[in-house]
Amino acid sequence: MDELNRKIAEWVGFEEVHYLNTSGGTAGIHWSAPDKVSGGPSLPDFTSDFNALFKWVVPRLFSYEFENAKGNDRGHEAFVNYGEPLGFEGYSALAETPALALCCAVIKLIDASEDKERAFWATHDSIEFVAGEEEVGLEYKNGI
Repeated sequence: MDELNRKIAEWVGFEEVHYLNTSGGTAGIHWSAPDKVSGGPSLPDFTSDFNALFKWVVPRLFSYEFENAKGNDRGHEAFVNYGEPLGFEGYSALAETPALALCCAVIKLIDASEDKERAFWATHDSIEFVAGEEEVGLEYKNGI
């Protein structure tokens, strides 16, 4: 569950901050929340905390839905949709609790997003910054 929480936290914008002691070693770790105001020594437990899910995760979704998965021992199913750049694709997951089901569906969304990003960069050799006298733009090079 820790890895799942960490992946979701990083997706919504939590950042791990290492505090150094005077000898250069790590004195402590703090998680800075996306709002740069809150945070703490540990991440929210997204897998069980609906307040954290609705504060940090749900606003990033295009839509979400829950259903009781009758006849299934896992009990709950969550559906999530995400807008651009994924093109409004939906992902679902079954789990013992609604919060865990939502987290698992979001993990599928994150993984799909990462796969699409890797596929994009696999087809684009490089991006160069081109600076002229009056404008700065991007020039895409695709092995041509």
